[in-house]
Amino acid sequence: MTGKGSFDSDPDGEPAKAAAYVRFSSLGFQVVITFVVLALGGSWLDGKIGTSPWGTLGGVGLGLVAMVKIMLREGTDRRPSGSKQASDFEKDDSGEAFK
Repeated sequence: MTGKGSFDSDPDGEPAKAAAYVRFSSLGFQVVITFVVLALGGSWLDGKIGTSPWGTLGGVGLGLVAMVKIMLREGTDRRPSGSKQASDFEKDDSGEAFK
């Protein structure tokens, strides 16, 4: 039994909503994997050179910077400059563009 709001695939569903789910889930994976790799890299560096805890802290710091950069990149409008097409945020309820 499929009700409204269920996660079952619906061939007549909204493709834009599905695309948004995929986009945001991939964003989450990017953020988590980047952070974990940099933190573990800093920990590995601590073990190799014996600079504990500075390598781990440096990796965590770089991970935080990378996370912010990924989030800012995702939040910016990816429309090419000079494009005449209005984005969804620049349209009113009737679908007409406004300035």
